[in-house]
Amino acid sequence: MATSEAADLQPDEEPTWGLEAALDHVGVGRFHWLALAICGLANAADAVEILGLSLVLPATEDDLHLTAQGKSALSSSIFVGMLLGGVLWGPLGDSLGRRTTLALALAINATFGMLSAAARTASDLVFLRLIAGIGVGGSVPVVFSFLAELLPAHARGKFMVGLAAHWMVGSIYSAGVGWAMIPTIGWRSFLIIAAIPAWIAAAGTLLLLPESPRYLLVHGQVQQAEQAIRRMAQVNGVKLPPNMHLRHHESLLLAHDDAASTANGEHSRPSRHSKDLELAPLRGANGGSSGKDPPVLNEMSTDILSKSATVRSSNGQQQHRTWVEKARRGLTATVASAKQLTQPPLRSRLIPLLIAWIGMCGGWYSTVLWMPEYFKARGAGS
Repeated sequence: MATSEAADLQPDEEPTWGLEAALDHVGVGRFHWLALAICGLANAADAVEILGLSLVLPATEDDLHLTAQGKSALSSSIFVGMLLGGVLWGPLGDSLGRRTTLALALAINATFGMLSAAARTASDLVFLRLIAGIGVGGSVPVVFSFLAELLPAHARGKFMVGLAAHWMVGSIYSAGVGWAMIPTIGWRSFLIIAAIPAWIAAAGTLLLLPESPRYLLVHGQVQQAEQAIRRMAQVNGVKLPPNMHLRHHESLLLAHDDAASTANGEHSRPSRHSKDLELAPLRGANGGSSGKDPPVLNEMSTDILSKSATVRSSNGQQQHRTWVEKARRGLTATVASAKQLTQPPLRSRLIPLLIAWIGMCGGWYSTVLWMPEYFKARGAGS
């Protein structure tokens, strides 16, 4: 086990860790519960932004003189934004980093959610809700990847359930605040208050959470990944060896696996080499290993080493690329991955999943948007 072997290391030894071994050693503690609270608030903020629309729709109908077409446009605007955001933010998360992308998406959600309160026409409100939806579409996919990459493998399932449950927390917040505010001080004030959770989550993400160590390793930023691991361990109260290092070769192989999975559509199966590198910490000179590199590297083929060197070269060049170029590369990779869904054997699974997902989301959101109109038509609250 990683923890017991690390305890046996002498102060003058230099242990090298695989990423999963380092995350296992850090364990689950205060840092991860803080991360769950912040990421959960981000997920709840998205629910507030979506479900709040159903609450303000009856009030805006009279205030902005909405026609039937205007109500339809307003109801669908945030979902159109989410569709655009889902396509845009996934590549940005892979190119700019999970933390930066999540904070930016939340900021867009909060900013345009608040600006919606100043809308003077139906067209203004539709446009502002559409841009807010682009922010929502970004945080929904990124937040789950971000939290999962901060956790050891054995805890990811439990924390993902907790993260998903925060959607209902946002739903309760939205319904409660809307019920209290809209009839008394109006829908505009409600939209301002509804944006507060997204602002808090964006600030918490930037100020209290490090970047994903896996993202940093994939992009060759080994020292930054080590700093992130140390920061997590410090908050958890876990002692790491002062000379602990993550494996540089694992950084190359993670990048290689990501490139290979994009090309082959194999997103869930790491290569044999990256599996071999996710071991307990290696001994230093006094622990039986004669070199700094893991012994498994001696078994690698020339082809893999050549590809790793190419990845290392591209990582060095990547530091000089603008964020626009990174986003373009990420979007290209996403398109290449999406094409795999239309080819066997994934195509046979894609169609029933699409039907089930569209039916579930369509039924849920249609009901949520329709219920306030139903009660208004029957005089409820008047």
